[in-house]
Amino acid sequence: MSSSTERVLVVGSGGREHAIVDGLIRTHPTLEVFVYPGNPGMWQLAQRIRPEDNSIGALVRASVEKGIGLVVVGPEAYLDQGIVDAFTAAGIPCFGPTKAAARLETSKSWAKQVMRLAGVPTAEYREFSDPGEIRSYISSLGRRVAVKADGLAAGKGVLVTDNPVEAAEFAELYLSSPGSKVIVEEALSGKELSLFALVNGDMVVPFSHAQDYKPAYDGDKGPNTGGMGAICPADSPSALTEELTEEIITPIARQMKTMGVPFCGVIFAGLMLTEDGPYVLEFNARFGDPEAQVMIPRLDADLYELIQCIVSGQELSTPLAFKRLFACGVTIASEGYPVSRAEPEPITIGNLPEGTYLYHAGTSIDNNGKLIATGGRVFTAVGLGHNLDDARDKAYSLASRVSFKGAWYRRDIGSNWIDLAWRRRAESNR
Repeated sequence: MSSSTERVLVVGSGGREHAIVDGLIRTHPTLEVFVYPGNPGMWQLAQRIRPEDNSIGALVRASVEKGIGLVVVGPEAYLDQGIVDAFTAAGIPCFGPTKAAARLETSKSWAKQVMRLAGVPTAEYREFSDPGEIRSYISSLGRRVAVKADGLAAGKGVLVTDNPVEAAEFAELYLSSPGSKVIVEEALSGKELSLFALVNGDMVVPFSHAQDYKPAYDGDKGPNTGGMGAICPADSPSALTEELTEEIITPIARQMKTMGVPFCGVIFAGLMLTEDGPYVLEFNARFGDPEAQVMIPRLDADLYELIQCIVSGQELSTPLAFKRLFACGVTIASEGYPVSRAEPEPITIGNLPEGTYLYHAGTSIDNNGKLIATGGRVFTAVGLGHNLDDARDKAYSLASRVSFKGAWYRRDIGSNWIDLAWRRRAESNR
């Protein structure tokens, strides 16, 4: 490979991107990794790209000057802005979908159409642009529904309720701009699971599954967040991952290619495992956060070579493998999250226990060169262990060593796991 292809740019500034940078360097030590905009944790590992302004065009120009040979895009907002299209036009390959293909995440309405054409199970739904019509519709149903913003909402654009007034008030938050829509669908019951596959056109590689904890407080109480923690099994890619990928993600990839909108990157299916089988709650067009933080530390393969194979459409040079360890990630948030943003606070971090990772998200450096918490989700504390209890203990031991005013986290991450019946079902169908 030429020197230019050994230079990778990771775009983003959250815990997911920190985990990606860490994984790239850990599994391919000779790689030159650059970040934009990054965070203090990423800046310790990689070089910073500093474009002349914050536009995508300026970032592309700066990347060309640096000889970047591959771009890995983390956040969905950049995908929605067409960052992959811009880099591709400049001749730099990207691990991430085009703006058109990213509609799988950025438009729930469009994703529902693709699912219907692909024959992928999902809840029945209707689209609305008027809160009053939503109120009348839910009143006539008399049962729980999920109200979802059609576009991006940072993981917080979903309300499950049977209250027509509450549903209408929630919808009003997302219907203020012209042409905006809200999806109303039947509320499903079961276990939620995050499923990930690496995709290029109709090439689909099962990656892993994980369990995310979205509600803010213990016992799955409180408002939805971007994710308060996650756990990952010791056997990914497992029979369950492979079965669900073939059943859910492969048909979507094939359908998108048939529609002339081929997908490249990560397809992330948020699933509800119901008594009637798996149903898709939503699709995302990138690694999840905090799921990436528990999946990537377990990776026992060269992440750079893996991404290169996917982007080029080549068969994997080596089998995808993971360490036979459980992972537990605990999100450390600032006071007021997810409702309000706290003022910056100084951070103190103790020694990291063996088998742990601390991924930065809402951090920065102040004018005195000190690390500060800037609000929102600040860190993900990750522990690896030979069983789930061991992984949990390590994650919480690490979380207890992070201190800043107003810091808090859920205390029950990893206290439950998906039904074993689903794992037995997958193994019996192999």
